[in-house]
Amino acid sequence: MIDFERQIEPIIKERCLECHSQDKRKGGLSLATYADALDGGRNGPAIRPGNAARSILIHRVTGAVEPQMPKDEDPLTPREVALIRLWINQGARRTPTSARAPQPWEAPLALTKPVLPAAVWPDWNAPTSRIWIEARGEGAVYSPDGMRIQFDDGRVWQREVAPPPVVVRRAPVVYGR
Repeated sequence: MIDFERQIEPIIKERCLECHSQDKRKGGLSLATYADALDGGRNGPAIRPGNAARSILIHRVTGAVEPQMPKDEDPLTPREVALIRLWINQGARRTPTSARAPQPWEAPLALTKPVLPAAVWPDWNAPTSRIWIEARGEGAVYSPDGMRIQFDDGRVWQREVAPPPVVVRRAPVVYGR
């Protein structure tokens, strides 16, 4: 098991603290203490205990993600990178006998399409139930029973009394003309 204080911390002190100390925190990341290293920076957690392949720290020191760190300095040796990778894969423990570091918290950002509510009236866009109120300069839709009108801005007007029955009048038929 890799020992953070004996094997990893000296590499960090020598190669990283010029830019990632508690005072400088470039990218919001401090590697000055074990806790700071686990906290991460502006781009999220730098270390994913047990998963070096997903750790941005490994991506940066190997150059898999630009810019390679340490920036404007000689890169870490393959031995140093391998040691840090092994330490992360072993759970990023503080000491060989301590428990694995906790996984960083991540907000559940799964995007799902919202369920749209059913239309008040299925024929909302049908021309037979849409009206234009010229005096108000707005459109509306009325319910099939004539009891409610919903305006385009969402307001609903409801009748208190049922409308009178529709009377169909026919013109008298005159024969013989």
